[in-house]
Amino acid sequence: MAGEPAPHARRADISTAPEALAAPLRSLSYRSRSVGPMSELELHRLAKSAQARNQSEGVTGLLVYDNGWIFQQLEGPAEGLARIWESIQRDSRHEGIELLEQVPLDERRFQDWSLKLSIHGAEAGRVPPDPEALGQAREALSGLIRTVLVPTLVKTLPRPVRDADAGSLACLLISSDQQAAVALVRAAQERDGALETLALEVIEPAARRLGDLWQADQCTDVDVTLGLWRLQQVVRDLGLGATRVHKPDAPVVLVVPHPGETHLLGAALDTEMLWLAGWSPKVEFPADAATLDGLVAGTWIDALDVSLSTALGREHRLPQLAETIAHARLASMNPDLVVVVSGRYFVDELGRKSAGDVGADASFGSAAEVEAAILDALQRR
Repeated sequence: MAGEPAPHARRADISTAPEALAAPLRSLSYRSRSVGPMSELELHRLAKSAQARNQSEGVTGLLVYDNGWIFQQLEGPAEGLARIWESIQRDSRHEGIELLEQVPLDERRFQDWSLKLSIHGAEAGRVPPDPEALGQAREALSGLIRTVLVPTLVKTLPRPVRDADAGSLACLLISSDQQAAVALVRAAQERDGALETLALEVIEPAARRLGDLWQADQCTDVDVTLGLWRLQQVVRDLGLGATRVHKPDAPVVLVVPHPGETHLLGAALDTEMLWLAGWSPKVEFPADAATLDGLVAGTWIDALDVSLSTALGREHRLPQLAETIAHARLASMNPDLVVVVSGRYFVDELGRKSAGDVGADASFGSAAEVEAAILDALQRR
């Protein structure tokens, strides 16, 4: 993209060190967000203009537009690439420009493409896309993200929480390229190993980022719910390949989302964590408080784990949560039932209530802490 300066663009200049300019080829990848919706005709005109500029600079690459998100990979001589990057950052049609990668390149990946365009989610088009070309471009982008962008992010981001991992994952979860989302999680798993670390540093922050995108009107509630569901699927797949040591004397735990809670990732994560720790948790999805009362009244439960949304605070649900917990205690076959609660509300600094204020014995911010929280509460009870 090229044009007038974008006031919100975050600049990230290409290095102009002599050794960088001396490299025969360099590669640059970035992502951004279009200021407004773009039609297919506008995108094709943009690509045609960029192709002419790229050819004059000896630059080739791929541009993908996906529901307002823009991903671009460019490659070519360092000096020409630097001039194009300067133009991209001045373009007023997009904002939030984030440089993902800039590295020397041995050979071109897009030898025959002065700029290949892939479109998804543009306004009603007046230029029908070539299905075969779009399929090739989408396949190329997926491979690029899996083999270039994801490994680069994984290697360079600092600990303990890699915000860019979480932000990238959240964007991919609400886009159409789920393979890239899974690839990012897989790469993070190879880096961090344990599912506990992955949950704490990538999965749960990504869920919160989905909530932030919704709060900023950058996605819909349906997008958030689908994104969290996709995270659940990834978590389940990761759990299936993990090793587990059975603990026959582990406490009996019932894991439930709060009745009426539509976001089920918290319950899914807690269940996986306890299962991997050798416990045999029971997980249910009660439609209302009365159904939950029947569950704890019909069988012995040592601990009840109730979760709110991992993406949104749900402050307005706290009085109802307190009432649900009080009713469950009265209905329980176990007079000393331990109740623990979790969700975004118990992570963010919101001047929040304590677990005791909603009638629970403990709260925790991450599924990585669920086992310790239950054991500690049982000991105190």
